[in-house]
Amino acid sequence: MNEFAARAWLAPSPDGKGDLSRRPLSGPVVCANLCPVDLTLGCLKWAAVGFVVAFALMKLFEASQIHDDIPKPAFKIRQTKRATLVLSTFAAMLSALVWLLVQKLD
Repeated sequence: MNEFAARAWLAPSPDGKGDLSRRPLSGPVVCANLCPVDLTLGCLKWAAVGFVVAFALMKLFEASQIHDDIPKPAFKIRQTKRATLVLSTFAAMLSALVWLLVQKLD
């Protein structure tokens, strides 16, 4: 809603009863809408950012926990890789969802 439409909305109604549903707007209301392609590309971009950041942070954390004198079993290594991918994917989905909500609420 632009400034003039907001003022018309807040002004008293012509009949003086204060009915919100009958208030006319002074002009057309212009809302910023994105087309579906822009929404999809934006979600994919932010999903990629969320995935890369989460993946890098988990790899850095995993690297900081390595002790050369204690061997890790093979199943632990596989489990860690799987958990890293799953959690990074979850972070990507959350990142895309937050971007989409910000676009819709703006």
